[in-house]
Amino acid sequence: MELKLINNKAQVAMIDLVIAFVIAFGLVAVLLSYIDLPTEVINDRVQTEDKLIKAIESTNILLYSHGFPTNWDQNNVEIPSLIKSPNLIDSKKLNQFRNLSYEKKKELLNINDFNYTLTIKVDNTTITDGITNIDLEAVAVNRIALLGGKYA
Repeated sequence: MELKLINNKAQVAMIDLVIAFVIAFGLVAVLLSYIDLPTEVINDRVQTEDKLIKAIESTNILLYSHGFPTNWDQNNVEIPSLIKSPNLIDSKKLNQFRNLSYEKKKELLNINDFNYTLTIKVDNTTITDGITNIDLEAVAVNRIALLGGKYA
């Protein structure tokens, strides 16, 4: 009786091929998961830029326009303003603005999707309007104006 040895090279090559495919598919899966990462970063930056643009637009409306109508009150306001003349805050308009509802102010400033806090600092006094922002990310716009003859 003669003993024949079976050649196992074909079986070993097949196992190597399967292992190579598993590693290749694993690498492709890892690479695909990293492709989405830049998209998330870009989306976050776009949202931040949108918040910043809305904040700048809102402060421009409040501090650079005279509002509409010019002598607006709570019943007829279409565009709010805080100023009598450029960079000079009118205390009466400031109080009228503060007396508007939070949601009405957001609607008038076209910032319905965002929360806001308006802070005016004069000497040791701080006037705050809006709600404290609890978002993980906030943007701030600093402007200088006069209130009662003092820098605010």
